[in-house]
Amino acid sequence: MKLLPDLSDLPALQLLDVSHNVLDTFPTSFASSGCKLQTLLLNSNNITEIPREVERFGDQLKAINLSANQLVDLPLSLAKLPKLKTLDLTENKYVNFYLLLSYW
Repeated sequence: MKLLPDLSDLPALQLLDVSHNVLDTFPTSFASSGCKLQTLLLNSNNITEIPREVERFGDQLKAINLSANQLVDLPLSLAKLPKLKTLDLTENKYVNFYLLLSYW
C-alpha cells in the first residue's frame, strides 16, 4: 500500500497498523482534536519525514513505531504529544533527535 484510504469516518480508531508497506509519507489527514488513536505502527515503510501536523493527533497518541524507515530528522511538534510514551526510531538513517529531547 502506497497511500492510506480515507480514515476520517473512523473517529474511534485506537490502533492503526500499516507496517510493512511502501508508504512514503506520514499519515496525518485523519488526525483531529477528536482523534482517539493511541498506537500508530508505521514500521518498515519508506517514510522520509514526520510532518509538523503530527501534533493534530492531540493528547491520545501513546506509541509510534517508525523503525526501519528513511527518517533523518524529527520535528519539534512531536514534543506536543503529551501522552507519547513510546517512539521507536531504530533502523533509520541518521536521526537527529537531540534538539527534540530538550523539549521533552
